[in-house]
Amino acid sequence: MDPEFRRATLVFSDVCGSTKLFEAYGDVRARSIVGEALRHIMSQTEKHHGSVVSIAGDGVLSVFEDAASAMAMANATRGAVGLEPTLKQYGVALRIGLHTGQVLQDANGVYGDAVNLAARVNGLAKAEQIITTGATYAELPASVRELMRPLRRMKLRGKHEEVELFEVISSGSPDKLTIVPKSFDHRAHRARLILTYRDAAFDLGPYSAALLMGRGEQCALVIDRACVSRRHASIDPQNGKFLLSDFSTNGTFIYGQDGHVEQLHREETYLRGEGQLSLGEDRVTDNPDLIHFSVTY
Repeated sequence: MDPEFRRATLVFSDVCGSTKLFEAYGDVRARSIVGEALRHIMSQTEKHHGSVVSIAGDGVLSVFEDAASAMAMANATRGAVGLEPTLKQYGVALRIGLHTGQVLQDANGVYGDAVNLAARVNGLAKAEQIITTGATYAELPASVRELMRPLRRMKLRGKHEEVELFEVISSGSPDKLTIVPKSFDHRAHRARLILTYRDAAFDLGPYSAALLMGRGEQCALVIDRACVSRRHASIDPQNGKFLLSDFSTNGTFIYGQDGHVEQLHREETYLRGEGQLSLGEDRVTDNPDLIHFSVTY
């Protein structure tokens, strides 16, 4: 097969938590469990007229001619793995990332920037989560787009511009996306966290990707001060709550509206109400680098 450029939708499907399976059940049993999940991925890829490009460890890269088939496969695979009794018993779940773009394909696989971007989108997903880019979203039928929620735009490694991201909230049949019918927490669905830092504002919803803060260029919220670690802290939306995790040398300080002060040092807590955050030092007055936060429902 001679190399050819073509537009395709790439799907990365990974088994989450496989390391814990190997630790808990040993190599032979864990390999069997992961193998069963991979077989579901490959079966659904074939059923939806895609091709398996590669299998590496606990993940599969599949390629599809059109975005709708790729999304149907992703949804069906997530549902099949989630309902398989044996896999459910061991708590096996998938995380899936999709992207549509130009690829170079030959007999050995697919290559190009689109492949790298699809892998990075997959890395953002959590267990049982399907995330895709605006490029894929734009090529999906309106009936499918209605069942997707926008996430905040993110700057991904290797990309100069922010990438538009969407999450699929779905379950059901292999060929049709349907809205999640199980107990739905409407209060959690309305959760918002607004962060303001100097002239910048960050709006996080219950399904947004985690926000990394620190001195390093990889952070979404950058504070260039000596007391701030390169990868200082993150805020991770979790089921309508917002988990603040500190990874730093000097800690993170939370000033509540009621005057309560809490210091995190390589610890975690949920943000509530309104207040301010200070990275690296306990100083409220004359501090131009305070981060204001407000959690609403």
